[in-house]
Amino acid sequence: MTFAEFFTSVPTISIILFIVGIALLAVELSIPGFGIAGISAIVSLVLAILFASQSLAQGIVLVCATAVVVILMIVLFFTLLSKGRMSSRLILRDETSLEEGYSSSADMSFLVGRTGRADTTLRPAGRILIDSAPYDVVTRGEFIKAGEEIVVVEVNGNRIVVTEAARVEN
Repeated sequence: MTFAEFFTSVPTISIILFIVGIALLAVELSIPGFGIAGISAIVSLVLAILFASQSLAQGIVLVCATAVVVILMIVLFFTLLSKGRMSSRLILRDETSLEEGYSSSADMSFLVGRTGRADTTLRPAGRILIDSAPYDVVTRGEFIKAGEEIVVVEVNGNRIVVTEAARVEN
């Protein structure tokens, strides 16, 4: 049987369903999650195999054989991935630790106890100036007008908590 004879013997609906199935798989790969496009692609490909086969029994055998091959390929892929043969290209091994010089925020603990002025109204978040350096801060819920003197009472990561200096002195 030549290549041309093969294609003339395959029903047109089977070829159309196969192309639609591949297109839907491409759509599914570009969209996160597993949804309508993926399910429709699977149904379309299964129907393409069933319509291309000469009998229902042969179609079911082909669908089952295809499913077994796909499952074996997935198992092989994950086995190779877990043993490290493929993971070197797919998994980032570098660490972004503090010892390596990486940090998500600078250490601002030196600000605890320092005083400054509210650059904007703090309700409860805003900006302050300490020694002409601006910092984004929050209060513990109180409203502080712009220009008021403030004190840094707590630093947790990049969260700087302030209160009015008058409240600390009392």
